[in-house]
Amino acid sequence: MSVKPLYLSYRDGFLKEYRDAVTNIAAAPVVGMWAESDFAEKVRAQKPQNVFLRVDEKLNVLDSNGKVIGTLYDCLNIEDCFVPIFCFDSLRTVKALEKFVFENNIANAGLCVTYAKRGLLDTAFAAMPALHCIVDCRAVKHIPNVLKFAGNVHEAHSMTVILRADLADRKTVRTFRSRLVTVVAEAAYYELPSVLLNGVNGIITDNPDSLYELYRKFPENSFVRHYFMYAHKGYQQDGKFGENTVSAVVNAGKHRLDGVEVDIKRSLDHKSVIMHNPTTRGMFTGEERVFEELTYPEMLERRRTDYPDESVDLVQDMLTAIKKYPKLQTIIEIKSSERFYQVEELTDIVRREIEETGTEYQTMILLGDMTPGIAYIHRMCPRLPFVYAFCENKVTPPETREEAETMVFRYVWNGRGSVGALCPEDVNVGRLYHEYAKMNLTPVFPWTRSWYFKPSTWEEDGRQGDTNYQAGYHGWTTDHAGKYLGLPESLKINAEGKPVCVLRNGRTVPAENAFVIELGNGWKAYGLDVELHFGEHIKIYSEAFRD
Repeated sequence: MSVKPLYLSYRDGFLKEYRDAVTNIAAAPVVGMWAESDFAEKVRAQKPQNVFLRVDEKLNVLDSNGKVIGTLYDCLNIEDCFVPIFCFDSLRTVKALEKFVFENNIANAGLCVTYAKRGLLDTAFAAMPALHCIVDCRAVKHIPNVLKFAGNVHEAHSMTVILRADLADRKTVRTFRSRLVTVVAEAAYYELPSVLLNGVNGIITDNPDSLYELYRKFPENSFVRHYFMYAHKGYQQDGKFGENTVSAVVNAGKHRLDGVEVDIKRSLDHKSVIMHNPTTRGMFTGEERVFEELTYPEMLERRRTDYPDESVDLVQDMLTAIKKYPKLQTIIEIKSSERFYQVEELTDIVRREIEETGTEYQTMILLGDMTPGIAYIHRMCPRLPFVYAFCENKVTPPETREEAETMVFRYVWNGRGSVGALCPEDVNVGRLYHEYAKMNLTPVFPWTRSWYFKPSTWEEDGRQGDTNYQAGYHGWTTDHAGKYLGLPESLKINAEGKPVCVLRNGRTVPAENAFVIELGNGWKAYGLDVELHFGEHIKIYSEAFRD
């Protein structure tokens, strides 16, 4: 059999038309299905976005009973398009898939193995690093420690799990997502409302039409997932604390923010320190020096010009401090010079400090376009989630499908295999952008860019923040995270069966003006319209319930 050119190039493979759900939900969960005997007809009729294909070593596609449906060539050569997920259970199948993927230039696809055989992803990842990896955890009956489980998933080069509907409760899903693990739930028809409002990133169903129908029941700008808020360089609280300091990081924990982003460098005497700028100019007393040419004691001799009581803090002191706030996630951006040996040494120092302080499940690594040795860093810290940050000279969001697809492809391609999320500047993104990123089960959280050119203002960042909220991103890294602390974050049902509103700062208040949405099959949920700071609106929901 001759090999068919299923995809003419990597880019063309990505640019195949997606079947987005017609819905008002911001970044609605991806709709997936397993390939069964009626696979081709159902794809044409119901337009799933992801299709999971059980593949054997002969590149046959099997149904749930092990019966051959057709060849992989046949299944991928139908007229309607979807993102294929190749499910396998042997090294022989990995070798066959490697040849198939290479000869057909397939880039926009996934690799899936069961949790028990997740070690196979080492070989599969090495052979096909362009494809995103998924761990099928449906056979797992209980997850006693979600954070540790997430570490096992990252160690297997994966950033996505498939769970049974009964394990995909709201707390479990949110904990996985806090570690940049996207959650796909397999759900029967009667379970769809429940898993949807528990905040999953994708849903596998045997009837995509029923899921699309459920999506259409929601009003405009409905929000079904937790929105993570990260304080850029720590929560400085309108200048009360200095940027990139332990005190600003601790302040974020005290105010119940989801996380912080800090920048780190290496001192001349091999200490990891919290610092962004390349030199001391304008920020510290004394003559201008390159930070990496100073020992830590020499750094301590200098004071911050705007915060005289502050100097340079050690990363280890920060890691020790965040242990008091176990839900606070710390994104560590490696700001070392472009000399690889310094990146290598800094990574090794931070890895040891994370191990010594026991903060493995509170830290993640942020890497940028200019960070060398990304693959090495991933090997050194395999259980940590990675974020890929990128800059653009273009300062407007994509305005067409092709432009959005091209941007997402470029950055997913650059970061795939090493990272769990994308972190673009907020001026480059928008709802259209995220609709394509979600197809790759890739979390996206923009960061504020205005500080690059001049000090951030609340009005500039706040308006973009409202837009980010409505786009349904994973979250936002901002200099003004505190402005959102008083906003409603979720609804929950109290012991009396009444809806109450949980604010981002943890306070609970009555959910005045809550409404009820009918979801079908006896399911309902409470909803609440939330006005953001600059007049935009979103709607948040409680968990689904039945009377």
